[in-house]
Amino acid sequence: MTKEELIDRINDIEWEDFEAKEAKSELPKNIWETVSAFANTSGGWIVLGIKQNGKKFEISGVDNAEKLEQDFQGTLRSQKFNEAVDAKSMLYHIDGHRFFWMDLVEIPGRSVREARTRYTYRIPEQENLWEYFQIMIRRLRLIVDTPFMMNDEGFNVEDRSQFKILREALVNMLSHFDPFSTIHSCIHIYTDRVEFFNAGGYPVPISQLGNHLYSNPRNPIIAKICNYSAPL
Repeated sequence: MTKEELIDRINDIEWEDFEAKEAKSELPKNIWETVSAFANTSGGWIVLGIKQNGKKFEISGVDNAEKLEQDFQGTLRSQKFNEAVDAKSMLYHIDGHRFFWMDLVEIPGRSVREARTRYTYRIPEQENLWEYFQIMIRRLRLIVDTPFMMNDEGFNVEDRSQFKILREALVNMLSHFDPFSTIHSCIHIYTDRVEFFNAGGYPVPISQLGNHLYSNPRNPIIAKICNYSAPL
């Protein structure tokens, strides 16, 4: 659901798969009744931060979107429901506020199900792409292996090959980041791999990507800044 579709639904009184709740700082207790109802039908949308005045609905917002998301997703992954409930979270800033969001999550396992805790680190929301780049590149720098190497003069030379690969992937993700997409870009750092995710798909088969395809970055200024910045 896009931001515009969300606003249209708020202004509409005929809702069958859409329920709004105020939820200023805590999840409402009746939210789980709605989850169960949607899970037993064809699914639906639960929108937090909406206040009802009579027959009208107003956007009131939430104080801590990340905490509400953690509490909601954490309960879904617990034993509260007989069957697993799959849900996707989205964040919008309306009435002049930001709706720009990227994510980096460090998961202590080879999968979300294997991890004892949902994550050990999650990047806080930033003001712009450059601030996201600064924090993300430092988190990636912490996880790479740097084998000991010695040059002909007998000095240690750091092997930065892993870091260069991850940095290139990060620059590519930021260069093609779409702030208006309902799917936010994210990095998942597992114990055995790092996954980069951007909205969209390949215009040609993957086998042809290195042949005759030239990709123009969505954000050329960010791409130039990242490429000219000195590696950490």
